[in-house]
Amino acid sequence: MTYLLDKANNEIAIGDLAITGVLVGQQCPVDFQFQSKGGDAYTIYDSDIVSSINASDPTHTLVLETQEEETVNVAVELQNNSTYDIVLDTKVGEEDVEGQIVPPGCKFYLVGQLNYANAEDVTGKPTHKKVFLQDEVTEVTFTVNDLKLGYYVIPPLSSSGLVFSLGVKDWKFSTPSSAILK
Repeated sequence: MTYLLDKANNEIAIGDLAITGVLVGQQCPVDFQFQSKGGDAYTIYDSDIVSSINASDPTHTLVLETQEEETVNVAVELQNNSTYDIVLDTKVGEEDVEGQIVPPGCKFYLVGQLNYANAEDVTGKPTHKKVFLQDEVTEVTFTVNDLKLGYYVIPPLSSSGLVFSLGVKDWKFSTPSSAILK
């Protein structure tokens, strides 16, 4: 597929979409050892990423360790680089919001969810119950089937009423790579 459909069934070429940021929720304060203390959850915004929408171009974002058995909401920020409006349909809280328009040059968001129970663990360590673990690398590949359920505003990642439009294609915990410093 070289295009994605929006709410109005307009064909938006994949090459006309650029990833401009990643948002990761459920980031809590940490102690002096960078282990999560719980409390208020915050969202990390990373705009220093590879702008390609191809899976072969990975993006690396530094996040904090999460709480045990916690699901983490993430969002990908996209920019409409086409010459067409993109029409979205989503919910804000319990209210349906239809026909949101994303003009050319503007940004919108697709939301996904990471649940520790659905990850493939290739660390060789005892099973853990955290989405993000200190000193480990988490690899996630998202799939996008269409653009219909996007957000025109920054989504509240702590909300329980989010509409998810990113599918998790591949997700695994993996060992960190080591580098020799001289």
